[in-house]
Amino acid sequence: MRGRDFMSNMKNISKKRKCALMTILLVVIGLNSISGTANAHEQLTAFNTSSNQTDTSNQISSLIDEYLDKTGCSSLSVVTIKDGQISYYGDEHAIYQIGSMTKALTGMGIMKLISQNKLSLDDKITDYFPEYTAYYNGEVVDITLEQLLRQQSGYTNSETDYPSAREDESLMQWLSSMSGKELQSMPGTQYCYANANYNILGALIEQISGISYKDYMESEILIPLHLYNTYIGTPAHTSNTLNNTSIVDGTRMLFGIPLSYSRPVSAGSIPAGYFYSTTEDMGIWLKLWIGYRDDTISKEYYELADMTKKYLIYQESHQDNADIKISDTIYDSSDTTLYFAGWIKDGNAIGHSGGTASYSSRIMYSDTTSDESKPMPHNSVGVCVLSNINVAASTDRLCNDIYLLLSGQKPHGFSYDVWTIFDMSFSVLSIVSVLLIIVLLKASHRCTLIIIDSIFVVLLCCIVIIMPLIFQASLSEILLIWAPWTMLCSLTLLLAAILIASYRIWKMRKHENNNKIS
Repeated sequence: MRGRDFMSNMKNISKKRKCALMTILLVVIGLNSISGTANAHEQLTAFNTSSNQTDTSNQISSLIDEYLDKTGCSSLSVVTIKDGQISYYGDEHAIYQIGSMTKALTGMGIMKLISQNKLSLDDKITDYFPEYTAYYNGEVVDITLEQLLRQQSGYTNSETDYPSAREDESLMQWLSSMSGKELQSMPGTQYCYANANYNILGALIEQISGISYKDYMESEILIPLHLYNTYIGTPAHTSNTLNNTSIVDGTRMLFGIPLSYSRPVSAGSIPAGYFYSTTEDMGIWLKLWIGYRDDTISKEYYELADMTKKYLIYQESHQDNADIKISDTIYDSSDTTLYFAGWIKDGNAIGHSGGTASYSSRIMYSDTTSDESKPMPHNSVGVCVLSNINVAASTDRLCNDIYLLLSGQKPHGFSYDVWTIFDMSFSVLSIVSVLLIIVLLKASHRCTLIIIDSIFVVLLCCIVIIMPLIFQASLSEILLIWAPWTMLCSLTLLLAAILIASYRIWKMRKHENNNKIS
């Protein structure tokens, strides 16, 4: 039943029935965590029975349990590596969208071209796309490959200033649309995370290799590394299974209940964040970066991994001589964070997060160098978490805590993501809106109606104005793509309350005028 019809019929319902209906509404919303996490508890049971019964694995399972309970996540997979021992929690064959963890794969594609002398870190975008232009303070400036790899190009993640590719837009078409834009900072002077940097690198891969980004990445990166269940964009399938693996549906919250939700993937956005993979493949990927020697993988790729890590160390050793502002961190730490080729370095930890509209992920590993004489470096640790809900901060904290636990350190504890907080906050606002609508329908004093109506109008205006400023995106994009469905539902109820109050105020005023005339 539609909201307005529901409230208009409330007048004809007895007081006891009204109370009963409101009680049901409150119970449904208040107990949503039970229904929202029922599948998660079943999944956790599988975790506990499949993992080794050790203190560490039990602690990891407890961390996962808390994550599932507090986020409402319906599907989660984790892979851990400790001194060569690999463990899985959840289904290691389940396929998830891995978000910005994709950047490290694109970064390796670029590093391979550099190692083959087909590219150089000092090369400029205009060396390969002569008509491409970027401006800072109204003047044309050059952007180098190294600045793209280090997230120091001057682009930001503002969808208002630098929109992502449309669904029907190719990588090259998107690149053309980016030409001529004003940068937010002078290239090379300030760190600012931006998906645009890695989509431009994807276009460079196409330009240099002479084949599509997809074909290059499959033939030069995925197949040689045995990442057979890692896919560039949405996996092509006719059912919900592919090569005996399951494709996990993304979700979006509504009053704490995860609802299936998916977004079409644009070819122009894939290099920065739209690969799909499994924890089984991410375990292979982690072994490469930790330095685990697999004779079936060419040593060229271990050299690429070591070269990438050396560039991070180089930046660290030259930090005092550069005017670089770094603000992002891998976990709670005061140390300077360094970025290169899709990896963030903080102390002895290297990793990256991923978050899309319906998935979140995180990968971390110990900073080690591969050694042919050792199959696995001593005290090496690796963790990857894949989740089918967009709660990036919570997923980050879970991965970080597992990493800390395996490293012999104390976990920091669960952290709520902004979208989870929004889901809870707007659930409360929805309840308040419903209750006040009832008050509005029964109120007999125009003054009461005017006060409630004014409060609702101010609240709605604040949300409509502030949200786009905070998230640097249009309100429609926030409501229809990123925020929990609860927010859209709540604002709809808020708008309904305003319309009902305004209508009743107008009707009362009209009635008073008619009385004066008569």
